[in-house]
Amino acid sequence: MQKLHRPENAGAKRMLRENGFGGKITLSEENNNGSGIHSHANIKLQVSRNMNSNFYANDKFPHIMFTAGKNLKRIGIHIDTIFQNSTGTAAMKAQTYTLENLDEETIEKEIVDSIEKILVNR
Repeated sequence: MQKLHRPENAGAKRMLRENGFGGKITLSEENNNGSGIHSHANIKLQVSRNMNSNFYANDKFPHIMFTAGKNLKRIGIHIDTIFQNSTGTAAMKAQTYTLENLDEETIEKEIVDSIEKILVNR
């Protein structure tokens, strides 16, 4: 998962800013808090219509998120195209990957395709 830890390599956040949009990248480790809620490790790129958005005040932004489960040995992608006070969709994509078949080119394509879907849903 080394390549996933460097989402800036795809230039997505920079590309968003150059076009007047905001972006925030977060990394989360796998977590099992003991209450029965388990979250997989993930990398999330959130998108805002405003390049100066305060992502810390509100976490409800459209996003693309790569999730990886240790035991599942696969990587899934969640895409959410819903801006605040807007319609859209939020779901896991049917396509999953393994470390062997998820390369930098595929990651970049998934990010660009997802950003396009998010920005079209204006």
